Amino acid sequence: MKFIFMRLVQVGLVWAATSLLSHAGIALYTPQTWSNTPYSAEGWTNLPFGTGLASLTNPGGYLNIRFSDQGAGPPAYEEDTVYANGSSYTGSYYSAGGIRFSFYAEDILPLSSVLYMHSGVDASLWEFAFSNTMAGVWQQQDVPLAYSAGWSGPGGAAAFSNALANIDWIGVNIARAMNTIQQDYGLDDWEYYIPEPGATCLLAAALLALWFAWRRRTERSSSPAIG
Repeated sequence: MKFIFMRLVQVGLVWAATSLLSHAGIALYTPQTWSNTPYSAEGWTNLPFGTGLASLTNPGGYLNIRFSDQGAGPPAYEEDTVYANGSSYTGSYYSAGGIRFSFYAEDILPLSSVLYMHSGVDASLWEFAFSNTMAGVWQQQDVPLAYSAGWSGPGGAAAFSNALANIDWIGVNIARAMNTIQQDYGLDDWEYYIPEPGATCLLAAALLALWFAWRRRTERSSSPAIG
């Protein structure tokens, strides 16, 4: 029984230490804000993996995605994928707990908005649908990097975890609303984050306390009686 208890404590401590210290991989908490001057798309593009139907500009501190006015109509379906494949966005995603970004729909909500993540491990494409609740305001999107959060792709949780070993591009796919008017969408404050470490620290502290308590009790029980 003592052996089982000690093994559980050891496993727990190893897990906690790994969670706290193993953060190699994609850079965390370094948001892309498109605020460098002169303003540009800063490496984001829609070709060759997108359709090229949207124009990308930086009007002053964010990435603007514009679908042009379609004239008299009727409205035609259009979508585009805007993505990045630079060193700040590629490689192992194992150290990240999620992706956080702000999204904006100027006058009208899109027909669909999906986060795309492409893996260089097996050329798999993973999708996570997100949406704003209203037009005209920036809204933050928090996307956990966990299959159970709602990701879809060519496989289940194991395949998703395997894909995270090497992401070679990531971006958003926007389908314009079925309306002929010019439509503008915005992307800003893109960053990778990990869950707050508080819970992990508390678990590590509790396990250490259990270990010290067990050691003291063991030392007392093994000490010879006096008198």
